[in-house]
Amino acid sequence: MHRYKKETQKFLPFLIILLTIFLLAGCGGQKQSDQDQQTQDSSEQESGKQNSSGDRPVMRDVVRVPSTEEKGRDDSASKTASHRPENASHAESGQESERAEPDPAVAPESQDIQEPDGELINIVSEEEFDRILDENYEIGFHPEYLSWQQGEIPTDRAQETVYIPCSFPHIGQEEQPVPSRLALGQIMSYLKPDDEAGAIYYQEDNWMDDPVRAMEEGHRFEAVLILPQGSMRFSFILTGLPTVCIRTDGRDFVEKEDHFGTVSVLPCYEYDTESNGIGVQESSAVTGMEQRSWNCKLHLRGNMSMTLDKKGWKLTLLKDNGKKAKASLLGMRRDDDWILNPLYSDYSRVREMTAYQLWNYVTELSDYPCHSSRMQYVEVFMDNAYRGVYGLMEPVDGKQLKLTQGDLLYKIDYWDRDYPYLDLYDKSGGKMEILNDQDKSCIEIKYPKNWEDGATWEVMKQYHMFTIRSKDPEMLRSAGLETDMESVLTLNLFCTLTQAADNAWKNTYLIARKQPEGTMSRQADQSEPYPVKYRLYRDVWDLNYVFGDAYLYNLPNRHTQFILEDAENYKYHRDSTYDFETFLSTDSSINADLVDMWRKWRENGVTPENVKRVAEEAFSELQYSGALQREMQRWPQYKDAEAALEEVETWIDARFKFLDERFGYKAQ
Repeated sequence: MHRYKKETQKFLPFLIILLTIFLLAGCGGQKQSDQDQQTQDSSEQESGKQNSSGDRPVMRDVVRVPSTEEKGRDDSASKTASHRPENASHAESGQESERAEPDPAVAPESQDIQEPDGELINIVSEEEFDRILDENYEIGFHPEYLSWQQGEIPTDRAQETVYIPCSFPHIGQEEQPVPSRLALGQIMSYLKPDDEAGAIYYQEDNWMDDPVRAMEEGHRFEAVLILPQGSMRFSFILTGLPTVCIRTDGRDFVEKEDHFGTVSVLPCYEYDTESNGIGVQESSAVTGMEQRSWNCKLHLRGNMSMTLDKKGWKLTLLKDNGKKAKASLLGMRRDDDWILNPLYSDYSRVREMTAYQLWNYVTELSDYPCHSSRMQYVEVFMDNAYRGVYGLMEPVDGKQLKLTQGDLLYKIDYWDRDYPYLDLYDKSGGKMEILNDQDKSCIEIKYPKNWEDGATWEVMKQYHMFTIRSKDPEMLRSAGLETDMESVLTLNLFCTLTQAADNAWKNTYLIARKQPEGTMSRQADQSEPYPVKYRLYRDVWDLNYVFGDAYLYNLPNRHTQFILEDAENYKYHRDSTYDFETFLSTDSSINADLVDMWRKWRENGVTPENVKRVAEEAFSELQYSGALQREMQRWPQYKDAEAALEEVETWIDARFKFLDERFGYKAQ
């Protein structure tokens, strides 16, 4: 015993040291564990805060959205993690993913990774996809079982296809990073079952790694919605254009007869490759309490265009009580009235977009600008059927022109020489439009909207009689009318540049701005000053026949023919407006003013390069969005759209060369 005690005492210091080390290690480990737990708890609380605040869910696939901390790490390591092959599993990284079993009776055998916030994008192999279909009762295609961002989704029922409007900011810019599966997953996360018991499964697809090209090519991704009652197979396509979904009352459309229904306008969901991987909404998108679906009233619009296969529409937004509802659509002005322009006569689909932008630019070079419509490309779906590419447009009206009480706005649909308008003006008191012998609208009063608010035909009658009949400026003066000659020259030169023959004698506006009591003439000619009641300006609309396209009545299909030779010639009343020619006949000196205006335009950016650039940008938007390909399939045409664009550009070069020579301008 003594020996044992002695030996114990001999090793006791060492035992104490070992015990101390062990205890210290245990405490340190516990402290580290507590810190880790606190960090985890803090992270979970932060995640809860983000989820409760309504932040957007992140991408759900084999590639997850990097955290803010991870974004600061080495770029190469981050890039590797963000582009892992789609068949990589979490077992390879030593992690086990949680599996969420869907409510349906038959669930797939495997699912992709579940993120901390519980959201999941289910991407399965082709074999697993087929198994899901085989083992679930097929219920057919019902688009109402799906929603896009908690709203209606654009649908082509015949093709069992839904469309997701989205935007990748760097499309076509090779130096920018290419959006990958991360972007697609973020977009897919907003396609939801309308039933909380449902789940969507996507078939694995190599195109998921290149959503930009998939969008441009109109690639169809395959998916199946599993519900307690069975499975619904569908395809989805990415579109780079906003969409307009209209549901009608189902009745046949006749002329301008009003129909009632609903309309949804969906902006593009934008994925920003320069952000932390979380998609964001465009500034024009509808968020929060703003509305994107309305009741609506609509009717066919146009005259000759109503005879074509693809129709145009006038759209009015309505509240539930039937009153008009004003809204800003796709970043344009706030209003209740909108136009859906079919763009059908133009084989390139860029002429009107280019012409409207050109007009709104050149009118800004004048002292008193008169803006016309602005336009946004959209894809239209009507009663769950794809209708093609349209231009959603603001109308030209009192709001667009900032008219006030006492002002007048006349829309000139036709301005025939022989029809007895003057008698009709006198007989049309109390009416807001004048019809010809075919019951077609010739002249309309667009402002004010009601006769009782001060509408009158007298100003239009005097200007019409001066232009077509008397050609005597004294007639305007005696009626207290003064014409803004800069406005007349701007419209005329615009028609000359674009060869807008269809706008030389019709498809224009006469604006009459009421002048304060006691206003006298400010004309710079030799005439004596005279009291002025109204000052007159000119504006334009319906710019489909420009840049070489001409209207021919007896031409099949679209009554449209491209004539390159016309770029190098000039004809009165085709390349010049009726009122300009009348003023010129009374004062030849305005020709010199026209030459000065051409020089001013040329020196302020109106160049063939800039006009062609606008056309090319419009074409690129249609092409990269995938909409151009769908438009050509929906509305086949004998002329390739890209070839039609080349015709436009060739014509623009020839026209600028011709006009530079005609006006004696030499580029510096």
